[in-house]
Amino acid sequence: MDLTALAKTEGPEKKPKKMPRLFLHNLEASQRSLGRLIRARSFGVIESQMFKDLVYGLNTYLSYAKAQNEAEVLKRIEALEEKLEQSRV
Repeated sequence: MDLTALAKTEGPEKKPKKMPRLFLHNLEASQRSLGRLIRARSFGVIESQMFKDLVYGLNTYLSYAKAQNEAEVLKRIEALEEKLEQSRV
């Protein structure tokens, strides 16, 4: 999406500014969406309050995803430690 073109629309035939799409299906896509939001705000595509609300929600979502990933890693570590204990016996 070319945000510079969206931000520079002028004149009586002003097109509505498009909101950037948010992809939240995985952590990497969510991080890219955050970058899209930052660029959209810097070019004036979205208003300040909308930006704050979306970033807050996205931050909450990413924190949850991070906690979920950490829990999965801890389960894998525990399983490996258990296998290690069993092999020692």
